[in-house]
Amino acid sequence: MAEEVSTPQDASLASFLVERFVLYNPPSLLMRLVHRLLYGGRKQARYWRGLITHEPWPLYRAELDAWHCTCLEATGLAGSTTGAPRVHCTPGVGPIEFFFDGLF
Repeated sequence: MAEEVSTPQDASLASFLVERFVLYNPPSLLMRLVHRLLYGGRKQARYWRGLITHEPWPLYRAELDAWHCTCLEATGLAGSTTGAPRVHCTPGVGPIEFFFDGLF
């Protein structure tokens, strides 16, 4: 495998872009029903927030062979980027734990 370039202990841009420890997700139908049973007719949550814990992601430099993205065009930001994209890969970490932290 290629040279490791970053771990979350450092303050690199790669670590900042990869390490996320909170996940926001709209509740599924099942979760909305459970919420209604537990909390009655009170206001339904639009999103669930969960905390994520895991070991640091080891990041390695990677090369991009092909890339087709229409996201920038769709948002009107086409042409706003300069230079080559930053590309990294990881063999992954495990286990990843997820804890519901709240509703909002």
